[in-house]
Amino acid sequence: MSRAPYRNPIEPERISLRDPYILAHPNGYYLYGTTRSPWDTAGDGFDAWFSRDLIHWAFSGQIYERPDHPTWNAYQFWAPEVYERNGRYYLFYSANSAEAHRGIGVAVSNSPLGPFLDLSQQPLTPMTMDCVDPHLYTDAGGTHWLFYVNEWAQAGDCRVFVQPLSGDLMRLVDEPIALLTAADAPWSQPIAADDVTGRILEGPALIEHDHRFYLMLSAMGENGYCVGYFTAETLTGPWIDHGVVIRNDGGHNCVFLGPDQQTLYTAYHSPNGPAGEEKLCIDEIRFAEDGTLTVDESREEERNIHLP
Repeated sequence: MSRAPYRNPIEPERISLRDPYILAHPNGYYLYGTTRSPWDTAGDGFDAWFSRDLIHWAFSGQIYERPDHPTWNAYQFWAPEVYERNGRYYLFYSANSAEAHRGIGVAVSNSPLGPFLDLSQQPLTPMTMDCVDPHLYTDAGGTHWLFYVNEWAQAGDCRVFVQPLSGDLMRLVDEPIALLTAADAPWSQPIAADDVTGRILEGPALIEHDHRFYLMLSAMGENGYCVGYFTAETLTGPWIDHGVVIRNDGGHNCVFLGPDQQTLYTAYHSPNGPAGEEKLCIDEIRFAEDGTLTVDESREEERNIHLP
């Protein structure tokens, strides 16, 4: 095994995005994230990048465009995640409009670089809830589960849910299962905006390790944006808090296998600053013998990607 050295952030002058998601693929790695004026009404979709080594990235263009006649997804396109299922690629994302609550949609393509087309003109999530940050998990029996977050500005404190998806990934079934609220994370500090105060617990990323579930979530902590994790023996909990593992004003992470197909990595954005300042960071995830999860986090030292 060889190692390729790099420093965080990755290619700092070229890639600016929030909420990175990296899809491991036989061809290499595809990177997606929140881009294209996500804070106002000018946002019109998502871009992608491609890499063979997780260090050098090539811009691949826009992979999803706002519909010509949106019913709920007009702007503020956030937190894309792309999954391959049965040879097709499914893009889950958050969006907003003046006529509807913020919701989560799903679009499909035959390529990880799109173009992605919406499966429905309606969001997956309830029309009465402001929902963000989708994350898909498929269990050993083939059941699809969608994690999502009821946003703090509506809920006061963020609420994290999981709910089964239909086999065609077009609709949620059964009832939402409440997993956690921001009150369950003592490291989540209150924030305020537009006369609303609440606490964040967002950006779910699930790991299975040694017959246990690890759920990584982001919040505003004492030193800025951060990531902590919870563990449970079953998907629906109960979930146990283990505190913060990414502390340096970075968060909304994803988890993926590296090129050696053994080393687990996490990607996140840092700093959590104004639009244009957020950069891609990648660090290794490690598990101690007792199951404790740690992130080999640094913004100063040289890192290594483990190559085959």
